[in-house]
Amino acid sequence: MSDAFSDLVDLAEARCSISGAVLASGQWAARLPSPKSLKLFVMKSRCYFALEGGLPIFADRGDFFLVRRGNAYTMSSAIDAPLGGEVTFHQDAQMTSDAYHSSACVALACFVSLEESAGNMLMNVLPNYFVIRARHDSQSTLHLLYDELVNEVRANDIGAKSTVDKLTQIIFLRVLRAYRETASESAGALGGRWPLATQDQRISKSLRLMNDRPEHPWTLQEFADACNMSRTSYASRFRTSVGVTPQAYLRDLRMRRAVVYLTQSARSVANIGNELGYASESAFSTAFKKAMKLSPAHYRANFRREQS
Repeated sequence: MSDAFSDLVDLAEARCSISGAVLASGQWAARLPSPKSLKLFVMKSRCYFALEGGLPIFADRGDFFLVRRGNAYTMSSAIDAPLGGEVTFHQDAQMTSDAYHSSACVALACFVSLEESAGNMLMNVLPNYFVIRARHDSQSTLHLLYDELVNEVRANDIGAKSTVDKLTQIIFLRVLRAYRETASESAGALGGRWPLATQDQRISKSLRLMNDRPEHPWTLQEFADACNMSRTSYASRFRTSVGVTPQAYLRDLRMRRAVVYLTQSARSVANIGNELGYASESAFSTAFKKAMKLSPAHYRANFRREQS
């Protein structure tokens, strides 16, 4: 991914790791609460998912199912299976290797952690859920990653945990890419704004402008002119596609880059503010404190204290 959403995933500090496994046999069904952020299931055998109030979605071996925060859901062996039966959710990732050897293993469960503010931005452009099918012709790389993940989990050899963590992270990013590429035939109508934003060339253009030059004092009129639209039409279309206003997207983008600069470099607060387009150190500090509840200096000091 080499566009505005690549930056958004990076800024959200999305980290995917195996959190456990689902084991079940016979007829079973279980109701699960909304995930804290994103939950990704790497399927080992078939089952049905159903969001609260929604229709069942079938997932088979090798498929990837992702569900977003705000959606309680049900997993079951069949569409009409009653709640209950033999189903166990192993929450300890250390148990996953043993659990995977069981013929009852339905899926590996992966948790995606997100930085709070930029994470909300990423949430706003994803649908409530989507499925990437193992049989899809363009997913050969994803299939290879899946097979490698299965082999590492099964082997549980030296360095396996580190390798599994890296593979899970790569799979998550590949799943996002696969979703974007297949959105028109998978879950594009389920409430996600990613397909809208990436397929809308005008809005996508303004997103690239913001990500390429966040320091520029952008105005709504400049974005509208660049997209060959009126200010009113552009503002409305952007909010519909991305989920926030252009000003809010630009503000959050600047704040997340500020956090990276504060925690990953020795740049002065004044230098960071200038690089992000603020007229003065005071203006930057005020904007940062409003968004992050701490001044830039205190944010950096807290981060270093936690690290040490």
